[in-house]
Amino acid sequence: MRNPAWSPDGQKVALVSDENDFQAIYVINPDGTGMSRLTDKDSHTIHPNWSPDSKKIIYCSSDDLQPPKKNPSEIYSVDIETKNISTCQPKTRKMPICSSNHIVLASLAYFL
Repeated sequence: MRNPAWSPDGQKVALVSDENDFQAIYVINPDGTGMSRLTDKDSHTIHPNWSPDSKKIIYCSSDDLQPPKKNPSEIYSVDIETKNISTCQPKTRKMPICSSNHIVLASLAYFL
């Protein structure tokens, strides 16, 4: 498990688990109970980040971010209650970071 991110309301932690060599986004209670998968096991996801209202998680696909490829990635959001996934930004070389009212795209050059 890696890339933990606390929800702004402090009620959940989002993280990446790579069971069976597939990376998926999960949420878990701070005490370690209630782990729930939000993305498909084969979606290869990284860098979960919470929306300011703690209702969605923004994340990147990692399929094309594995060095040395550095090809564009997709940025998605997932609603933690419905598990509905939406594409936020297709084909980008940036990582999502949420601010108080919008998504900021940070350059991956600083993270690779």
